[in-house]
Amino acid sequence: VLAQSGGGSAGTAAPTGAASAPAAPTVRPEIGAVLIDAQRLLGDKQYKDAGVKLAAAQAMADKTPYELHILARLTGALAAATGDADLAAQQHELASQGPWMKDADKITSLQAVVSLYYNAKNYAKAVEWIDRYLQAGGTEPMMGNLRAQSFYLKGDYPAAAKALELEVGKVTAAGKVPTEVQFKLLADAQRRTKDEAGSTRTVELLVRHYPSKANWGTLVQRLWAKPSLAVRLQLDVFRLQQAVAGLSEASDFTEMAELALQAGSAAEALKAMEQGYA
Repeated sequence: VLAQSGGGSAGTAAPTGAASAPAAPTVRPEIGAVLIDAQRLLGDKQYKDAGVKLAAAQAMADKTPYELHILARLTGALAAATGDADLAAQQHELASQGPWMKDADKITSLQAVVSLYYNAKNYAKAVEWIDRYLQAGGTEPMMGNLRAQSFYLKGDYPAAAKALELEVGKVTAAGKVPTEVQFKLLADAQRRTKDEAGSTRTVELLVRHYPSKANWGTLVQRLWAKPSLAVRLQLDVFRLQQAVAGLSEASDFTEMAELALQAGSAAEALKAMEQGYA
């Protein structure tokens, strides 16, 4: 954030975005020296000592708008390093005032605030700052996923389902496969909003792309839960379950054996019982 001027006078400062300003702004030597020390301490991860220096700079009287900007940038960096989301958000607001902060730096700062709120499990604030990030022109794809996950984790399942559908649609439209987590969260959000048909479709996509026993088990349970499942199809469902997810309950083996006997397949019934005993 701080840099020596070409003339080498201590305390001359120029932020990353100074090129966009009409003239290179400066800070007074007495505050500049303190801020440079604070920046060095931040770089060395000596956060407690950096905080002392920043507090000393904050206590100085008659700070110019540019000095306040530099102070906010450094205080925001300290907040990000120590995980203080509220302080980082406050300092972002202060640092964004005036002509000295580039749009790209603002977006980076917004992203840092989002990460802090998300990691602090303050999902409502995470969503708020993600929206600000997107409105500012941020394009990082993971931010859309964080937004959807934040809705889910704070219990707003209708919003989560809508946001997850959007993210899954973007990935699919790009010719890629959504992640297993995206499918699982979408299916559960749809289930929690009573969209059983949509949830089942999502689980079918999950199984198509991630055919683990656990995922197949989820889909098979959806089949068993269907009120319209005909008795004549139950043996087929058991066969599917045995092939893709396995039978786990004693009753599964006995019921499959009974259905196999009714279908005239004694050998299949005997095999089911032997597997159950084993």
